[in-house]
Amino acid sequence: MPKISFKFLEDVKNSVYTLGIGVVKGISSVLTIPYLIHSLGLERYGLWVLGNSIIDVFSIAELGLSSATVVLLSKSLSKKDNIDFSRTLSSILIIISIISIFSLVLVWCISDLKLIPLKISSASDKILLSKMLKIGSCIVAFQLLQQVINSVVQSYQRYKFVAILDGLQFFFVSLGWILISNSSHDITFLAMWQLIVNLVVLIIYAFYASSIIKDLFTGFNWSSKKSVEIARFSLINWIATVGIFLSRRGDRFIVSSILGLNALGIYSVITEVCAVITSLATRSIQPVIPSISFIIACEQDKKALKIVKSGFQTHSTVIVLLSTCLLLCTRPILSLFLSSVHSTQYLFEFKISVIITALCSSGTVGYYVLMSLERPDIIAKIQVLSAILSLTMIIYLSYGLGLRGAILGNIGWLITSYLSYVSGKLFGITVFELLKWIRYQLILFLCISTIGIFYLD
Repeated sequence: MPKISFKFLEDVKNSVYTLGIGVVKGISSVLTIPYLIHSLGLERYGLWVLGNSIIDVFSIAELGLSSATVVLLSKSLSKKDNIDFSRTLSSILIIISIISIFSLVLVWCISDLKLIPLKISSASDKILLSKMLKIGSCIVAFQLLQQVINSVVQSYQRYKFVAILDGLQFFFVSLGWILISNSSHDITFLAMWQLIVNLVVLIIYAFYASSIIKDLFTGFNWSSKKSVEIARFSLINWIATVGIFLSRRGDRFIVSSILGLNALGIYSVITEVCAVITSLATRSIQPVIPSISFIIACEQDKKALKIVKSGFQTHSTVIVLLSTCLLLCTRPILSLFLSSVHSTQYLFEFKISVIITALCSSGTVGYYVLMSLERPDIIAKIQVLSAILSLTMIIYLSYGLGLRGAILGNIGWLITSYLSYVSGKLFGITVFELLKWIRYQLILFLCISTIGIFYLD
């Protein structure tokens, strides 16, 4: 039986690295977004958000390969199987290269906006968005390649390197945006700067990955059988990814179409700030995938169960802390991003968004555990259902309640909490036991949420 090479302390260190860089990115966003809004104006910022949303949607073209890379390469590493490792990595690299080229061509073709029904009345805004998407076609290709190479590095559990490089990339992109927006309102310049930084980071990732795989990677070794295995695992996971992106980026299209670019700017600010909850909490338990995959391959289920329990407790603690901070600081946070009138007008919407985001994050640990157990089929069903319900509610409530309705519609994502129930069940854990693990965090969250909604501001 292969010996387990990592300790609990290493998982904690990995979580600290990923959580730490998440904090840095959150701070950078707090500094960058308000500056962009004030420099570009709320409507032009809304156009920028719309263009980025379109670009982000095409990042789902990676077909779930990044998650498959972490899981499948972690298994090969645990067995120290050179042949399987080489076949897996070769197949993944060839597939993602083809997908990247195809995505680049596709985004370029739709950049004339004839195939996308958008509510943009200004001819100059349409021209700017079209130019931005042409640049975005290359951004998409580089992002797809970077996601997979990043996953190769993660499979080696080199989270310190990933965290540092990820943080530097975000920092330089944000710094460039601030400097550029100070002298120009042309969003194509912002996109061009993002493209340059992404290319440099991709090259660094490629060199680093090639240096750490040289002991196991014996050269390109295409295997049709391995490719089918990867495709099956990736495609099922991709369906789940499509659900996430259609909901969390598709909502931007819905809001801009029904409520306009100004409303999209405000909606984006509220949801992006609240997304810090999900982002940081996710980063705190992200190392669960390679850890559990490795341990299960070594047939040590009891240790895997301990990691699952630790994941639930860590995740819920981070959720409570972040939610508390946002609810206690609602007014000063909004005043950073919006005018005094808007920051006062949308206090309640922000608080509701904080609570909804926190609740809908309850399925995150289940998601990662199921990925480690190679059960993307379960994830796909639940997340696609959640996406459909959420988008439907956003459409319906936007017409009836405006921006408040659009934010309330995100409650459809609460169905994803079922992922944690299913993952626990696979380990023989009941709902009562799951709740017992996080009982203190749950009680504190309910108290803080009640105080935040009814008594603060």
